[in-house]
Amino acid sequence: MMENQSYVGYTAVTHPEYYLMKCIWLQLACEKTVSAMHHVLQRTINSARALAGPGVRPSYAQLELRMVQSKKDIENPELVVTSTVL
Repeated sequence: MMENQSYVGYTAVTHPEYYLMKCIWLQLACEKTVSAMHHVLQRTINSARALAGPGVRPSYAQLELRMVQSKKDIENPELVVTSTVL
């Protein structure tokens, strides 16, 4: 099969190209995962501090993860970290 020859709607890619694409997808997935976790934890701690009041340590109930409120950040997080493929 010739390099980059199309078949059934797909483009054949060479092994090095596939490996590079796979690394880029994994890199982006890791960045999005860590960024989503960052946003959820940030929203949780900010909410808990607001509920507890100034100078008061938040209770365990107030520290419940704000998953529903963070839905938008989980689905499409703003990237706050960058990674490097080794």
